[in-house]
Amino acid sequence: SRLDALDEADRSLLQDAAVLGKTFSAEALAVIYGQEQSELEPRLRALTKRELLEISVDPVSPERGQYGFVQSVIREVAYDTLSRRDRRARHLAAARYFEGLGEDELAGVLSTHYLAAFEATDPGPEAGALRIQARLALRGAAERAIELGAADQALHLLQQALEITDDQAERGDLLERAAAAADNEGRYEQAERLGFEAIEAYEAAGDRTGAARMSALQGGILTDASKLAEAADFLEAAMAKTDDLEDESYRADILARLSRARMRLGQATEAIARADEALAIAEPLRLRRVIAEAFVNQGAAMGQLARMQEPAVLLAAAIELASEVGDVALELRARNN
Repeated sequence: SRLDALDEADRSLLQDAAVLGKTFSAEALAVIYGQEQSELEPRLRALTKRELLEISVDPVSPERGQYGFVQSVIREVAYDTLSRRDRRARHLAAARYFEGLGEDELAGVLSTHYLAAFEATDPGPEAGALRIQARLALRGAAERAIELGAADQALHLLQQALEITDDQAERGDLLERAAAAADNEGRYEQAERLGFEAIEAYEAAGDRTGAARMSALQGGILTDASKLAEAADFLEAAMAKTDDLEDESYRADILARLSRARMRLGQATEAIARADEALAIAEPLRLRRVIAEAFVNQGAAMGQLARMQEPAVLLAAAIELASEVGDVALELRARNN
């Protein structure tokens, strides 16, 4: 009833503001409303006096100077009264505004608007194009979340992307990223399930390279979960499928991770041999993360054989390499060993 009491122009203004969320900047609202910010400000202040909106004045808040709905229900009702067509147009305008700002911190906001625009679009070519934009935006937001260590958020974003993705190769990519995020968070059961789903998706798409890359990661996930015998068997089987791959980098990764499984099983001699095989491929190709992985596992295996000087050198090199490539988990393993 409070919204109904407004004139049509102010009600439309609040509907556009509702598209932006619980809080919003006058600049963003001006873009999607299609009016100069200087003309909007007096109307926003009037809506503030009517206690529909409020403005943040907290000097330490990152939202200082932004407007917000006094009550969430006001925003929800204003949004719900928009037609699907209007929602789509306004979410697209918001997405293009935030995209134009080019700020990594806005990746999540951008993905929200592209997804909402897609969901408000009727089936057809336009929906197909928006589906792609939404998927790419969600993947970008997930990557940003992973960089910030927000695995929960990354997994949620990737799940949203999967729900609108039919292509098997694209599903494999999203599932692979989700498996890696779950593994980094120590959610090994979830990571294992996602990893096997990713391999199946790659194989269904005929992407042998993607399947090999994911197989290496899956072996690492199984090892992280201390399923050592299963990891060793899985990696041996995966290695047998890489004989005719043009890109040997994934075979090197599989061998390096197999070395770790063998080392943790106490099979030091075999672990050293597998690490040597990995290094024979990885060194000429300058695969620094794989080289570091092989050094860590080879050094630990040598320690099991009471060889102390050589593994000390290998582990020191592994720490340096892991730090250079930004693999914190691998660096910690090297330092621990």
